[in-house]
Amino acid sequence: QTIKNFEFLIVIDNPKNLEHRRIVEAYATSDDRINVFINKKNIGLPQSLNKGLLLAKGDLIARMDADDIAIPERLEREFEFLTQNPSYKVISVNKVIIDENDKEISRGSELPSDFSLTREAMMYTNIVLHPGCMFYKNFILKLGGYREINAAEDYDLWLRVISSGNQIGFVDENLMKYRMSNGNTSSSNAYIMWCSHQYVRTLYLERMENGQDSYSEEKYLFYMESKKKQDRRKNDRFNN
Repeated sequence: QTIKNFEFLIVIDNPKNLEHRRIVEAYATSDDRINVFINKKNIGLPQSLNKGLLLAKGDLIARMDADDIAIPERLEREFEFLTQNPSYKVISVNKVIIDENDKEISRGSELPSDFSLTREAMMYTNIVLHPGCMFYKNFILKLGGYREINAAEDYDLWLRVISSGNQIGFVDENLMKYRMSNGNTSSSNAYIMWCSHQYVRTLYLERMENGQDSYSEEKYLFYMESKKKQDRRKNDRFNN
């Protein structure tokens, strides 16, 4: 990155993945910015994300996924935007979509420059690239961090940012290479993701009407179980 002064936290969720441990620990010995944390057991993405937030020493968090690529100017451009636009607590960037061999598949659509358009779009779909976002750590922690919502923990968080009266912005530049592969959550769990997105939009409407929502992990699991009981062939067709 063109900004050199950053802390690089790597959280390995699966402690049995010895190959990943060996690789990242080798990098950590050659770069003192890298800190590796290995979960004692699988705790899943939302809890691992919250763990990373609590361990981070800085005021700003730049999220990454293991299989994506940040363009060298990414951190610099996001940092500039946040420092020049103090009304924004969360921002993200645009993307180039690549395959497993780094070949470009497509590019992201134009992102809104006005928050009112962002808020309107977010009622229909999640336009905030999670592995390309940057936000203020303490602000997100005060919102409660990530919640246990499978394949939509980020969408839930962004809608909570909006319903708390805060703004999300964009650096509309292709500063991330976002990988789509056969094992990617977005491609293999399309039906689960769609159901979770429906659920978090319902929670958003509850907050806008009542000031709070009815979320609990138990209620969410019950909702998802009722969806999974539908014909498996329908789910497979949806995923395809």
